[in-house]
Amino acid sequence: MISRSEKARDISQKNDWYAVAGVRTLLVLDLRQGTWLLHTCPEGGAYQDVLRGKYGEDVPLPEPLFLTLATDRLPVYRSM
Repeated sequence: MISRSEKARDISQKNDWYAVAGVRTLLVLDLRQGTWLLHTCPEGGAYQDVLRGKYGEDVPLPEPLFLTLATDRLPVYRSM
């Protein structure tokens, strides 16, 4: 379950913090909606590329991992 306080926050607003810090790849899983966002290419304090998908679609993780993450078994949480 997602707490009411966390539900009220927009997690995506925090993405730029990671881009500013130089995190090359950021994977955001939305356990409430069953979706994912893969942010890459941080430049100028923001990610330049975003790949969107939903659970059941594999996430192609870029270098240095070069892996595919299966999402078909990830949980979806109901809201409170």
